Amino acid sequence: VVALGANLAYVAVTARHFSIQDVAVIAIIGILTMLMDTGKGLGLGTYLLKHLPRLPLQGDRQAASLVFSYLVYSAVIPAVLALLSIAASAPLSQYFFGSAESEPLLRLGLLTALLTVLTNTNVLILHARQEFGLLATQTILSSLFQRLLPVLPVLWLGTDLKAFLGWSCGLAAAGFLASCVPLAGKMAKARLMAPAEFWPESKHFYYTSLLRFGSTQFDQIIVAAMFSPSILAVYYMLRRLYSMAVLMIN
Repeated sequence: VVALGANLAYVAVTARHFSIQDVAVIAIIGILTMLMDTGKGLGLGTYLLKHLPRLPLQGDRQAASLVFSYLVYSAVIPAVLALLSIAASAPLSQYFFGSAESEPLLRLGLLTALLTVLTNTNVLILHARQEFGLLATQTILSSLFQRLLPVLPVLWLGTDLKAFLGWSCGLAAAGFLASCVPLAGKMAKARLMAPAEFWPESKHFYYTSLLRFGSTQFDQIIVAAMFSPSILAVYYMLRRLYSMAVLMIN
């Protein structure tokens, strides 16, 4: 309920306060966040959910190594994608918006996206450990830091998009640090697993996640690539409302 309310507030405030061009920038950042989240981990997220509950949570080197490997492999692809996109922010701004004016906005947004994806990675470990009290707490904190708190300066101070993205980036960093607290001291003697140890099984989870992404989310990439910012902004907001409706039904 908290997550749904925070997302609704985020959509309502950004849609009403910012221009269509600004909302299109937010849409591009949201789509890139989704790409990072989908491409991360090589299927280790589902692999973790399957195998970690079978292992002792305290003092087990295999469990610690599995968590550590999940963290590392889940960070690599989003970090590479974020760095490449930041390096190409000028041509990306030119392609999507017809000018380089949005380049600093995209850079801020990409850093925020990376922090958001890393936070989501940490929270999934609590799910795999079946620490549902901590999971609920971290989910609420993530919703507050990533969605609700960034829109408050917009309501109170009337900030522009650059200031809004700056607030979003700072709060995303705070949310990421908060998500690291439950993991502190839990990976003593952990080692990085070689891909050969998990890929024969995890590849099925990974390819399935890519297939699911293609069937349910790829339309947003098509709209971003083929239509004007004004169409993208409207489509993205309607898509967010649809996603929240699905979440509410679930």
